[in-house]
Amino acid sequence: MQARNPRAKGAGDLRALRRLIRRTNQFTPALLLLLRAGCALSVAWYLGAYAWIVWNRVRYPFDLEWMEGGMVDHVRFLLSHGNIYVPPSLEFVPYVYNPMYYVVAAAVSLLTGEGYVALRLVSIVGSLACVGLIALIVSRETRSRELGVLSGGLFAATYALSGGWFDIARVDSLHFAFCLGAIALVRFAKRHAHLVAASVCVWLAFETKQSGVGIVIPLALYLIVFEGWRQALWFVLPCGALVGGSILILNVASEGWYWFYTFSLTGQLASHYGRSVWRTELFGNFPFALALAFFYFAAGRNPARAKARTFYAMVSLTLFAIAVAVRAHAGSWLNDNLTAHAALAILSGLGAGALLNSRPRGRRRRAGVLAYGMLLAQFLLVVYDPRPWVPTDADRREGERLVAMVRASRGEVLLTHRGFLTRREGKGSFAHQMAVYNMLMIPDDRLGARTKLTGEFTQALRDKRFSMVMTDWDDFPFTDELKQSYDPVPVAYVADPKAFWCPTGARLKPVFAYVPK
Repeated sequence: MQARNPRAKGAGDLRALRRLIRRTNQFTPALLLLLRAGCALSVAWYLGAYAWIVWNRVRYPFDLEWMEGGMVDHVRFLLSHGNIYVPPSLEFVPYVYNPMYYVVAAAVSLLTGEGYVALRLVSIVGSLACVGLIALIVSRETRSRELGVLSGGLFAATYALSGGWFDIARVDSLHFAFCLGAIALVRFAKRHAHLVAASVCVWLAFETKQSGVGIVIPLALYLIVFEGWRQALWFVLPCGALVGGSILILNVASEGWYWFYTFSLTGQLASHYGRSVWRTELFGNFPFALALAFFYFAAGRNPARAKARTFYAMVSLTLFAIAVAVRAHAGSWLNDNLTAHAALAILSGLGAGALLNSRPRGRRRRAGVLAYGMLLAQFLLVVYDPRPWVPTDADRREGERLVAMVRASRGEVLLTHRGFLTRREGKGSFAHQMAVYNMLMIPDDRLGARTKLTGEFTQALRDKRFSMVMTDWDDFPFTDELKQSYDPVPVAYVADPKAFWCPTGARLKPVFAYVPK
């Protein structure tokens, strides 16, 4: 019996594999078309879901998130007093943010009236600006509008992973729109005016949320390394003048209270840098985006692209670092991952573009199948149901019953987490408990402010100033004084225990009620 030739067998197997690949290649155009259509439909779905959520939430007359009412109070306080950085009191304690969001929302409220709508509109516009700027950045770099739209859509797809934060009365969407504006202006700057405009965006980002100033570092380094000191100074000097000057002016105007709330107080809040929750929240949810990002930085040795890769490496690392640093603070929530989500959305588009351009023109279909397949897989991995994010009719009815109960009370009502509601009903306006907690958690008793604040709350409770006290959780910091002068009572407005919980952020509801003994 004649033995088989191993070489002949191997050659036959190789020819069979080549025939299989050629047959498979026949389906590549159709598969690529299906994958691109799937990506386009995913973007349409996520943008449509966001539009539906916004339409059904923007006019909701109660808190979507437990600090929203306090933000409305800040805008009202700014309009009536011209300054929010004042000594803490029973009536008002500032949050720890810079003032730009309140200023913009106050301007909008002159048209819409006092309430949630003005603040939410600012955030909605900010979030849409983020989507548009991400699309612009990726389309400019890849010369593909399609990849730009997909990248912007991927950022929109992170709505649920960001805690449903895009459209609520909080600072984050506006803050990051300014950050992305600075990034785009520096990367595509053609004139000195573009660099000055970028410095203004950095200043506006900082004046909205302090962490925005962190974006200065990678942008300045990029300009120094690739454009030289003279170009960098057109960006760095205006940044320093605007940020430093605004700090000085606000601090002098507030007699030092601005610095206390926005820097001294935040620096004393507890941090948890050892926790690794961000690893699962970020990297665990974005494996395909991370793979595309890795390909972007690893593929090719084209010197012409080294400048762009260095830019996005520095910017992305900074955005990740901002997310990790802010996420470590006590009271942090999923919204603090927003900067990292944007970095991953940008890098995924850049990686897909690099993958498509890494093959000769005649062989790009296979690369396209891989690139669009990974993008589609990433879209599917972050899919969410938009319905739980929208308040129901039952939520509205429960809120209306709460309003009726507050309105029926004979005197002032302390709603520890819903201050705007009591003011709207003429039952007094009092400091939000998040701001009060911040004051009580730190060791710094500047000018006896914490002692004074504690004394005001204690005295008001002892004097039975409030006809009713309601809180969202049973860890009110003045519980001992409260129980000495008040008795717990059933929360009469609750007809549906499942309704009226905040759909965004911590799920809270006023469920603890007290009346004077």
